Amino acid sequence: MGFGPRDHMCWLYAEEADWREAAARFLGDGVAGGDRLLYVADKAEDALAEDLVGMPGRDELLSSGQLQVLPVDEMYERRAGGLDAEAQVAKLVALGREAVAVGYRSVRLAADVTALAGSEPA
Repeated sequence: MGFGPRDHMCWLYAEEADWREAAARFLGDGVAGGDRLLYVADKAEDALAEDLVGMPGRDELLSSGQLQVLPVDEMYERRAGGLDAEAQVAKLVALGREAVAVGYRSVRLAADVTALAGSEPA
């Protein structure tokens, strides 16, 4: 895919299988670059890992900690009216610093945030 640090891309998809395939390719591309990989969607952790079943080396990447999966509610800081942007930026900065501190180039994040669109926290 050829994405490097600080690159950003949004995917639109009609079928969830298309999203999972694109996310797996995007994250897989980060393995060669030495990135920590983070996959986020509105599912439990076991279902998130299952989304990436076709990703080469998935089990080893999960075991080593290079690949991490998080449900949307654990990744995104929400408050009444939407996301808490300041808290979210702080969380992303902390994730990036931690990744670099343990030897990764950066964090490569694939997040399906459809669940956040037009919703408010319970």
